[in-house]
Amino acid sequence: MPANNSELPDQSPAVPPRWGELLGPEHRGAAVVLAAGVLVGAVNIYLASSMLPTAVAELGGESFYAWNMTLYLVAMVIATMLVSRCLARWGSAGAYLIGFACSWAAAPVPARAAHRQVPC
Repeated sequence: MPANNSELPDQSPAVPPRWGELLGPEHRGAAVVLAAGVLVGAVNIYLASSMLPTAVAELGGESFYAWNMTLYLVAMVIATMLVSRCLARWGSAGAYLIGFACSWAAAPVPARAAHRQVPC
């Protein structure tokens, strides 16, 4: 225990940072990237939620509409969480190739196109 108060660390209350400091030159890049990521997610959800009813009506799957949207949102959240890990582990080219391979393996394009041509 210190003998006098001059050896104690400064106990003055900390001044909370201001919002203006967040957009200062040292944080501007990170703030723009964060805002752009949120914007991309919001636009993605907006477009999917506005186009999905039309697609579901054309395909005749009204009973599965809620499941489609729910699975889409869950997959988007999981993908958003895994992006930084994939980029850190494999780099941008490797992460792109993994995403390309996953979407290629999901269902072949000719099979999807042929399915659309079969009358129900």
